[in-house]
Amino acid sequence: MGFHMLLLSGFGLLGVWMRYGIGLYCQTFAWEGFPYPTFLINMMGAFLIGVVYVWGAEYARLNPVLSLSLMSGFLGGFTTFSAFSLEAVLLLEKGLWKSACLYVATSAILGVGGAWGGMGITRWYLMQG
Repeated sequence: MGFHMLLLSGFGLLGVWMRYGIGLYCQTFAWEGFPYPTFLINMMGAFLIGVVYVWGAEYARLNPVLSLSLMSGFLGGFTTFSAFSLEAVLLLEKGLWKSACLYVATSAILGVGGAWGGMGITRWYLMQG
């Protein structure tokens, strides 16, 4: 159990560092306050959880502990749903309804699409070999 927790924690830390780095890099992009860093990170996380789920759960090509560590640890530390929620509320409070609605709608639609796409691409890839 100790190694599993260490692995989960390590992947979580890596996810947090990656989120921070991408956030710093993406701060230069802006459109009416649209939170690009959080949006990009959440879309990448949605895609990657689809990939890891298929690779690990459906095709059993990942050790179950590694699969859980990637999904709960890395992607849990990487994705930013709480930040997404706060940023949506802050946009609304600033009266930026257009940005807020665009952010919430595209995050939901593209997030689900990303997970679906990640699963589909990974299933296709694994069926090739």
